[in-house]
Amino acid sequence: MEIYKESIKLDNTDFKIRCFINCSKNNHDDFIKVHPHWHDMIEILFVIKGSATQQINKNVFEIAKGDIVIIKGQEIHSTYSMSSHYTEIFVIQFDESIFNPYEANTIRILEAFSRKTRLSFAIKSNDFPGSKILDNILNVKKEYELKKPAWEFAAISGCCEIISSCIRNYSKKENAVQVNSKVKKDLQKVFDFVDDNFDRKITLGDISKKINYSIPHFCRIFKRSTGMSFVEYLNHYRIKIAIDLLKKGLPVTETACMCGFLSINSFIRTFKKYTGISPGKFNDSANYS
Repeated sequence: MEIYKESIKLDNTDFKIRCFINCSKNNHDDFIKVHPHWHDMIEILFVIKGSATQQINKNVFEIAKGDIVIIKGQEIHSTYSMSSHYTEIFVIQFDESIFNPYEANTIRILEAFSRKTRLSFAIKSNDFPGSKILDNILNVKKEYELKKPAWEFAAISGCCEIISSCIRNYSKKENAVQVNSKVKKDLQKVFDFVDDNFDRKITLGDISKKINYSIPHFCRIFKRSTGMSFVEYLNHYRIKIAIDLLKKGLPVTETACMCGFLSINSFIRTFKKYTGISPGKFNDSANYS
């Protein structure tokens, strides 16, 4: 599992734009599973095929083919394509430093984007301004892939257009929800604890005590910060591990025990909820392939 603050590896450390495709391989063998995390870069998603559940801070919503998602730097986000449909998402990540970070107007514009836009929802690319944003996404994609002379300037221009479209069309009155540094550190302790103890029983009391929160306060903070309950997060994590174990040929019963499920029925029910099929059918398809 990735650490809570993601350290993004760039193709070129001198030019901080990265583009790639995130996809599920086929119907039953794999799913997009991007667990809650944050980073300093602005991230843009465009759904080419399929569908997924997207989370940005406290907002959780469905995305499907043609949808655009724009994630600001330091926003907690996750993406799950827990379905039987092939899903393909084009991703752009870029650092604010691709613009001139010391120029007064640039600082003002980026501040307006960060604090005065509301973007925690799916933007439809078949309507304005989504259609204009999509044109710029595709231009950045083309420039990044072809790398013709001065492609860097063209890619930066596309990112500038996207930022300006957001400011002009998605302004808001109240500041976006921000997660302070103490909460981020506390949540990192939670994720580390799950990494080390997912194979045994974990109660809300155990995890709340770990970071010195009351159970109600922990539940509120976790839900507000990640968009899902702790139990939902724990189940997502365990099912991710289970999928990897089943792919290796482990029996369903042994997999359930190794992933911390107290009963086989609970494991089967949870696995089917998040993947759409039973672990037995998944195991058969994995072994067949």
